Amino acid sequence: MKHTGCTQPDVSNEECMTLREDTKRVELKAEQLQENTLEELVEDSPLKSLDSTSQITCIMLNLKNYLRRCRVEVDSASRADLACIVTGAISGATLDAVTESINTTFK
Repeated sequence: MKHTGCTQPDVSNEECMTLREDTKRVELKAEQLQENTLEELVEDSPLKSLDSTSQITCIMLNLKNYLRRCRVEVDSASRADLACIVTGAISGATLDAVTESINTTFK
């Protein structure tokens, strides 16, 4: 519903409408400033590239936490399967390095 007048008898309609327009203009400017600030906060920044050893370490820690929360026991067959999956997922990873990390992580 569009407001076309002021309900206060001591304020003219013209003053009231001018105040409304000024308020809308200031609110719009504030919203634009907020949007600009949010855009600056989430600007695309280049992702930090991790070497394959660091990636393996991160994956192992995440897998360990996830499997523990799911109450999954990791047997030797599962370790071998995980080693193949992780090796395939990380460029430059070797099956030996991943297997060693799995054996260390899931003692």
